Amino acid sequence: MTENNFEKNKLSKEEKKALKEKQKAEKLAKLAKKQAAISFEKQNEQKPKEIKGSKNKSKGYNPKEVEEKWTDFWIKNKTYEVENKHKDNFCMVIPPPNITGSLHIGHAMMVAIEDAIVRYKRLNKHNVLYLPGLDHAGIATQSVVMKKLAREGKDISKVTREEFLKEAHDWSNLYGHRIIDQFNRLGASLDFSKQVFTLEPKVVNSVTKAFVELHKRSLIYRENKIVNWSGKLKTTLSDLEVNYKEIKGGEYIEVDGKKHQMAMMYYVKYFLVKNKKEAEDKINQILQNASYDDYEVEMQKKVYCDLPYVLVGTTRPETILGDSALCINPNDMRFKDINGIFKNKAVEDVYNLKNINLNSINNNISENNTDINLNKEINNTDINLNKEIKNEKRNKYKTNSSKQNEKEEIKKFPFYAINPLTYEIIDVIADLHADLTLGTGILKVTPAHDPIDFALGKKHSLPSKVIMDKENKIAHSFYKDMKRLECREKVRKHPCIVKEEKRTQILPFCSRSNDLVEPMLKAQWWMKCDTMAQRAIDAVKSEEIEMHPPEAKCVWYRWLENIKDWCLSRQLWWGHRIPAYKYYKEEDPTEEHWVVAESEAEASAAVVKKEGKAYALKQDEDVLDTWFSSGLWPFSTLGWGWLKNNNDSDKNINDNIDNDSDNNNNTNNNNNNNINNNNNTNINNNNNNNDNDNDNNDLLSKFFPNSMLETGSDILFFWVARMVMLSYTLLNKPPFKKILLHGIVRDAHGQKMSKSLGNVIDPIYVIDGISQSDLIKSISCNVSDKEKKRAEQSIRLDYPSGIPQCGADALRFTLLSYTNKAKDINLDILRVAGYSRLCNKIYNAYKFIDQKINSSNNIILSNFNIINNTLNNINNISDSSILIINQFNDLIDDQHRHMESYNFMALTQSLHKFILNCYCDVYIEDMKSVTNKKDIEVMVYVYVSFLKLLHPSMPFITQEIYSRIVGEDRIIEDYPEKIILKNLINKK
Repeated sequence: MTENNFEKNKLSKEEKKALKEKQKAEKLAKLAKKQAAISFEKQNEQKPKEIKGSKNKSKGYNPKEVEEKWTDFWIKNKTYEVENKHKDNFCMVIPPPNITGSLHIGHAMMVAIEDAIVRYKRLNKHNVLYLPGLDHAGIATQSVVMKKLAREGKDISKVTREEFLKEAHDWSNLYGHRIIDQFNRLGASLDFSKQVFTLEPKVVNSVTKAFVELHKRSLIYRENKIVNWSGKLKTTLSDLEVNYKEIKGGEYIEVDGKKHQMAMMYYVKYFLVKNKKEAEDKINQILQNASYDDYEVEMQKKVYCDLPYVLVGTTRPETILGDSALCINPNDMRFKDINGIFKNKAVEDVYNLKNINLNSINNNISENNTDINLNKEINNTDINLNKEIKNEKRNKYKTNSSKQNEKEEIKKFPFYAINPLTYEIIDVIADLHADLTLGTGILKVTPAHDPIDFALGKKHSLPSKVIMDKENKIAHSFYKDMKRLECREKVRKHPCIVKEEKRTQILPFCSRSNDLVEPMLKAQWWMKCDTMAQRAIDAVKSEEIEMHPPEAKCVWYRWLENIKDWCLSRQLWWGHRIPAYKYYKEEDPTEEHWVVAESEAEASAAVVKKEGKAYALKQDEDVLDTWFSSGLWPFSTLGWGWLKNNNDSDKNINDNIDNDSDNNNNTNNNNNNNINNNNNTNINNNNNNNDNDNDNNDLLSKFFPNSMLETGSDILFFWVARMVMLSYTLLNKPPFKKILLHGIVRDAHGQKMSKSLGNVIDPIYVIDGISQSDLIKSISCNVSDKEKKRAEQSIRLDYPSGIPQCGADALRFTLLSYTNKAKDINLDILRVAGYSRLCNKIYNAYKFIDQKINSSNNIILSNFNIINNTLNNINNISDSSILIINQFNDLIDDQHRHMESYNFMALTQSLHKFILNCYCDVYIEDMKSVTNKKDIEVMVYVYVSFLKLLHPSMPFITQEIYSRIVGEDRIIEDYPEKIILKNLINKK
C-alpha cells in the first residue's frame, strides 16, 4: 500500500468518527429540544385557583407518617450528635429563640437555611456541631407571664418575686419543650445533647464571670444617665424594644389608660430677673404666706408685673417642673442690649418671627444660589461661599460674631428666669445648641427627662431634677401622684401657657406594652463600647470575619461608628442578677458604695480589703439586659466560664481557651444568687453529660471560633455586633468566621408579621394543615379585643379555606426558594402547597422506579456498573441516559456553587428544574418502554444521587425514599460526585 493510499484511509476513518459524533450531538440536541417543549407545556398548564380544605387528600406521598418515622429514628439513634474528632470541624450555634411562645415562620426560615448548610457540610464529611439553645428573654417573658397572671384574676401589684419566678419557670418549661418539638418537626439536625438555656447555672457562671472581668477592666461602670423607661413595665428598655410612631398634630391616642391629645406645641412664658436674691426673697414670701391657689395671682401682682419675659416652645409642658435652665444662642441679637430689655420690660420679637422670615430668605438663597443684597459674585460650584452668604444673612439678627468669636465663649447670661410652675430661679445659659431657625430660638433645659438636655446640663453643670416615679406619676408636691398626661392637662390651663399649635411628632412606644416611653435619669450599669466597636469594625474590614451579603457592611460600619455606651441594667425579676453588691458607711448612710464580685463571699472579702472592715452587703435587685447573656452565646454554649475558679481570677481571660484544662473540676455553687433559679427548670435534662470539665474544654478548643453565624438582618447591631465586641474583648478572638444574614419574613401583603394583625403563622399549621376556624381560635389571648377582631378579619380574608397540609419538606423548600441575600420576604403561605405537589412528583417518580426494579432481574443499587462514579462501558445505554447524566453532572456543579455562595433561591430553582423538567417530564417518559438493564441502572443511580443533592433542603422525603431503595435504616451520608462517561465514541 502506498503512503498516499494509507493517508487516504486514515482520513476516511477520522471523517467517519466525526460523522458519528455529529449524529450523537444531533440526537442529544433533539432530546433537549423535546425536553424544553414538554417543560414549556407543563409550565403553561392551568393550575387550580384555590386549594380546598385543610388536609392533603392526595393518595400519594403522606408527609405526616414519614416525618414522624424519621424524627423518632434520628432522636432514638442520636444521629446528629457530634463525633469526637479534631479535624474538619464545623460549628453553628442556633440563634436561641425566646421562650415567650411558639416558633413562627421567621424561625422556620432560620432552620431551613441553617439546616441546609449543616446537612450539606455533613454530606461533605465535616464533623458538624449544630448546637441548640433557648433564650430566657427577660422583659418579653416577664411581660407575657404578668399578662397571664392578670387574666387569671391575680392582682399583679401583690405578686411576690418568688411567686412570679415559679410561674416564669413553669412557662419556660412549657414553651421550651414546645419549641424543641417544633425544631424536630421542622427536621432541624441539632445535637440536643449539647442544648443550652441562658438561665441554667453553668451559663449564669459564664455571664457572671464576663461581667466581673469587664468591670475589672473599667469597661463596665455605674452612672446616672438618661434611659428609655416604661412606667407600665417599670423597667429600662433597650433601643430594640422601642417603636417610633408618627403622631399627627392634635391626634388623640391612649396613654396611661386614657385618651389624650398628643403632638401639640405649647408656648410657655418665662419671666426674666436680674437680681436673683431679691427675686427669691419676694417669691419665698409669697410661698410662705399665700395659699397654693393664690400663688399665681400674687406672683403677677408682686413679681411679674415689672419683668420682661421670653416665650419657649415645648411639646411636654409637664416637664417644666424639672427645668434647670433656659438656653439662648450667644449670637441672638435680641439679647445684645440686656440693660435695655430690663429697662423697657420687654424682649423684642418673642415669637422669633424675624428669624422665621430669615429662614425663608436662607432657603431662597439655597434654592436660587444667588446673592441677595450682597456685593459678591457667586459661583454655582462654590459651596463654601454659599455658606458664608447664609451666615451673613443670619447675622443680620445676631451680634457681629466675627469679633465675639475671638473672645472666650459666653457660658451664662447675666440674668435669670423664673420657672413658671415651681417659681424657682433658674440659670439662663448661652449655648449654640439653641437654634435660632427653630421655634422661638430659645430652649428649656430639663436634664433628667431628655437626652439632649442631659448633655447640655452636663456641659453647663446644671442640676438634674427627676419629676416622676417608676410608674410615671408626678413626684413634685404641686402635682403629687398625678399621671404625667393628667399633669399636662392641668398645666395647659395655667396662665404661663399662652398659645398652642398642632404639630406632627414622632413618639417612642414600648414594643412590649405599647406604653409611651419616658426618657428618665437613672443610676444604671453601663458598658463602654467605643474601643470594642472599633475592633468589630476592623474585623469586618480586614475580612477576619466575612459578612454575607457584603452590602450589610455599610450598615455595620454606620452603627458601630456612632455607637453609644450600653445600658445593662433592667428592673426585672426574670434574668441574670447583676453581680454587684452595695453597702453604706456610717458617716453617710445615704451614699451607695458598690463592689462587683462573682459571689457575696468574694464581695465581702473585697470590701474588708478596701475599707479595713466588714459592712452589710445587699446584691443589686436589677438583672442584666438579655442581650448581654446572648452576646456571650458563641462561647458560653461551648463551656467558657461554666466552672467557677477562685484561684485564677487575676489571669488574663484571653488565655482561657488554652488554659481552661487547668480549672478546678468542682463547680462552685455559691453563685446561685445570680440566677433567678428554681428546681422546676428542667428543659435541659438532655445535657447532663456536658458537666465534665474535660468535655467543656474539648468543645471550646474544637469549635471556637464558630464556623458561621446565620441570623436575621434586623438584629445585626443588637446581637451580632455585641457578640463580636464581647468575644474580642474576653477571648481575643472572633466569635465566628462568617456572618450570613437573611431578610425579615413578612406576609403576602408585605406587612410585618404581628399577633395583633393575625398574620403570625405557627409553622406546624403549615406542616399539618389547619382549618380557618382553628386558625381564628389560635389568635393570641395577649392581644386586645380590638386587635383580636382585626386579626380575625385578616385570617378570614387570607385563608378562606384554612391552610392545607403541606409537610415540613415543602415548607423548608419554599422558604429557601424565597431567600435572596438579606432582602425581606413577602411570604404567601399557600405557595407552600405548590411545593407539596413537587413532593408528590418525586414520590411518584420513586413508584415508577420501584416498578422498573421489580420488573427487572437483579437490579439493586449495590450491583450497578457505575464504579467510583465512572461509567466504563456505555455502549448499551440510550441517548436519553447520556443526556440525563450530563444534566445531572451540571446540577452537581450548580449545587456546589449555589450552596457555597448561599444562593438558596438559585439552588432550589435548579433542583426543581432538574427533577421536574429533565427527569420526570422527559427522562421517565422515555424510560417507560425501556427494558435495557443498563438504562434502568442509570435511571435509578441518577435518582438516588439526586435524593442526596435534595436532602439538605428536603430531609424527610429524601431519607424515606433512599432507605426504601438501598435498604432500611440506611441514612444519607455522602454527597454525590459527577459521573464520568467513558468510551462514548466507541458505542456500536
